[in-house]
Amino acid sequence: MKKSLLSKSCFLLFIITSFSFASCKKDGNSAKAKTDNLTGVTWTSSRIEFQKADGTWQEQHDADLNFAFVFNADNTFSAVQTTPSGHYTDNGAWHLINGNTQLTLSGNAYQGTYTVTQLTSSTLQWTVTSPGFWGTSNAVRETFGH
Repeated sequence: MKKSLLSKSCFLLFIITSFSFASCKKDGNSAKAKTDNLTGVTWTSSRIEFQKADGTWQEQHDADLNFAFVFNADNTFSAVQTTPSGHYTDNGAWHLINGNTQLTLSGNAYQGTYTVTQLTSSTLQWTVTSPGFWGTSNAVRETFGH
């Protein structure tokens, strides 16, 4: 009887432990997960929107606004803007800050702090507000994919 009770207890402990491990999942909001999502791929602009005075967003349909960013694990980045007249490149450093809610860029053309509104393995979206940014004093929201 004692052996049977011990066997049942061990079996029950095994089942509980198995469910515990099976229910664990990776925290997609951790700093490492966000960095892993950001680095090692080419992020290509898929949508650029300007915030209007009433707070709504208006998509910009301009062939000159094609961007690609590569964020490296060593906290460097490269950016390429493709226009009908050529390619323009920029390089610099990047850092995720404030609980991964902001991305700082310190390149020649791309400098400042961008508010990260979405960062998954397939989508990067940020907003930035800067006086005179592309001829507007309102926010710009850029969405990238790969």
